[in-house]
Amino acid sequence: MTETADPGHSSPVLRGHHLICLQFYNGEGYGAGFIKYLSGMLAAAEKGEIEICEGADCICKVCPHLLGDACAYYENAEADIRGMDARALELLGLIPGRAVSWKKVRAKIEKIFKEWHGLYCIDCSWSSACRKNERFSKLVAGIK
Repeated sequence: MTETADPGHSSPVLRGHHLICLQFYNGEGYGAGFIKYLSGMLAAAEKGEIEICEGADCICKVCPHLLGDACAYYENAEADIRGMDARALELLGLIPGRAVSWKKVRAKIEKIFKEWHGLYCIDCSWSSACRKNERFSKLVAGIK
């Protein structure tokens, strides 16, 4: 498997942190086209398997911050995100190049959420979107 994904690929191809963060997707994004794509990709993920990749995935490919195959959201974003990806896969017990069902990933979120939240959610620029998600709010309430 390559490190990148074709947005038109039949099976969603996701990097580590997207496996966790997309569990709390609430219909927000960079614009109408991005939101429509992301909603469609998640619907496809819920019906089948997801391929796990390293580096830019099918979401990154439609993100306005992708420069080449690297995230340019802020300086050193790519290195930070690759670290998040590695930690996400470690917590989930997954490896790149394999496939997994969305349902199996979803089932693991409660067990890893406290650690993930402490490491990444508190300072995340997307946290305001996640806080609108009912499951996210319940999981946060369970930490306190």
